Amino acid sequence: MLRDEASSYGILLKKLYTELRVLTGAERIYLVIMLEGTPHFHAWLLPRTKEILERGVEFLQKDFTCNETDAQKLATALREALK
Repeated sequence: MLRDEASSYGILLKKLYTELRVLTGAERIYLVIMLEGTPHFHAWLLPRTKEILERGVEFLQKDFTCNETDAQKLATALREALK
């Protein structure tokens, strides 16, 4: 089962990258993964638009919080795009 999950994760990431770029106008999508010693991990996809001057670690250090309404709108649009 683990092999199937790993291969489908790559396919899902490609779809997410593509749709996030379209929905957010992102130039790049950063992927950050945290492994905390338990049998699961957390992955964050962080879109960076052309207007954001910071790159790499400088970009990751910025506070890009959004409100719940905007988060829900993007989640709904992404869900629809992935159907």
